[in-house]
Amino acid sequence: TDLDLFKILFPVAVEHLRDHSWHSLLMHAFSNTDERLKNGLSVTPVFLTACVLWPPCIDLYEKFRAQGKPPHDALHHAAGQVLSQQQKHLMIPRVIQNGVRQMWILQLRFKKMFGKGVFATLHHPRFRAGYDFLLLRSEVDHHLKQQADFWTQAQNMPPEAIKSLIYGKRKKSPINYQLSVHEQ
Repeated sequence: TDLDLFKILFPVAVEHLRDHSWHSLLMHAFSNTDERLKNGLSVTPVFLTACVLWPPCIDLYEKFRAQGKPPHDALHHAAGQVLSQQQKHLMIPRVIQNGVRQMWILQLRFKKMFGKGVFATLHHPRFRAGYDFLLLRSEVDHHLKQQADFWTQAQNMPPEAIKSLIYGKRKKSPINYQLSVHEQ
């Protein structure tokens, strides 16, 4: 029998499974997790929770952005609502909720690829999880390739090289804070 366990545990995310991009993102996340387990590597519920709940968070984020909220405020507010709704169905410890929020906020920080904020992002405690999530997102959204490539390159460079990279490419154009799969 089909117990629809996903529907029971994550009802706020179920409707998004019909979207091919989000379904693909989740399948990549589950596949990568399976591979890590097979290889004896650690896995964290923070990463999978962030992946599963990302689609409803983005829906709310876009709604709040359309209402005029600044990007970080919109994402904080959306994250809070999604996690609160999810708590009604599956208890998520606060430490996991905080990790999920940090991973999601890093997705905005990854958009800024110049200035001294790059160093702060590289040294963020959740950088690796957020970066892995960005890579996962870039597998289903080719618009994220430039960001993923930048952060892949930046984390493997000495500080002096990073300085020339980030200060040499300062942009005058505004940052596009759209986070949906179909970024522009």
